[in-house]
Amino acid sequence: MNYRQVCKYLDGCLIFGIKPGLARVEKILQLLDNPQKKVNFIHVVGTNGKTSTTKMVAGILSYHGIRTGYHISPHINSYTERMWISGEEVSEKEFTEVFGEIYPCIQKVNKMDLGGPITNFEIISVMAFKLAENKGIEVMVLEAGMGGRWDATNIADSKIVGLTGVSLEHSDMLGGTIREITSEKVEVIKGKVLAATTSCDKEVLEILTRKVKDTGSRLFLFGKDFCVQRKVDLGLEGWLLDIKGIKNVYKNLPLKLVGQYQPLNLSLAIVLAELYLGTRKKEISEKRIKESMSGIRVRGRFEIIRKKPLVIADASHNPEGVENFARD
Repeated sequence: MNYRQVCKYLDGCLIFGIKPGLARVEKILQLLDNPQKKVNFIHVVGTNGKTSTTKMVAGILSYHGIRTGYHISPHINSYTERMWISGEEVSEKEFTEVFGEIYPCIQKVNKMDLGGPITNFEIISVMAFKLAENKGIEVMVLEAGMGGRWDATNIADSKIVGLTGVSLEHSDMLGGTIREITSEKVEVIKGKVLAATTSCDKEVLEILTRKVKDTGSRLFLFGKDFCVQRKVDLGLEGWLLDIKGIKNVYKNLPLKLVGQYQPLNLSLAIVLAELYLGTRKKEISEKRIKESMSGIRVRGRFEIIRKKPLVIADASHNPEGVENFARD
């Protein structure tokens, strides 16, 4: 298949919708000799802010000399936007090649009695795991697609987890209350995990704290262990920030992403990077953080298309996201 044919195939898989469960992903990865077991993972879950946080963590680690990748969703223009390796989105050629590697396994799994054909998101998640192995990635930052417990990305054994926050979303699948939705998301914490959150919601923190305790993990809280010490609103140019992480205070950080929530996302990204670098006995550098922020762009998240006249594109798709956009 060429790239267009691969995209057509993936688009065709959208009719299978969302199917909770990891059986199909687990089976196809077994057929591929479990590439996800050969890579380290940082998992980012939550209702909003996941893509921005994922991109920032990956950028910071890459600028610290760590061979890093990310897997995000959804895309705006091209499927290739979903995967990034050490500073570059994957090419159409690379995307097509990795699909070709897993396609025979897709066909095998689809013939099994595993609750129906493998879905679009499941295929792309498997592609990300395989690409990470192929490219010799040390750590991949994963954005959960929906929820956590049954999300295809949760087949990975992530030792570092970030929770951006929880609000009502996908209630038909995750539950109609914050408590129910949080309970789904915290299932990415499996054992002896380093977790951090920017949520200050009492219900969220109650469930998260219990999960951390039950799994022998450790939790870092916004407002207690890390915070945004100073923020200068530069309007459409973004922010100038002082952020207190777990290790140090990082001053005069330029962030070009617009939105009142982006300083929070950066604070979480810095902490997740600190935690991973700590496992490598490496120090985080303020200079490297600043360098990494220069190229951060998030399509469809308060994206400024044109300044004169002002045109902004935003793909918010849940109540909290729409409220944040309207407030900004």
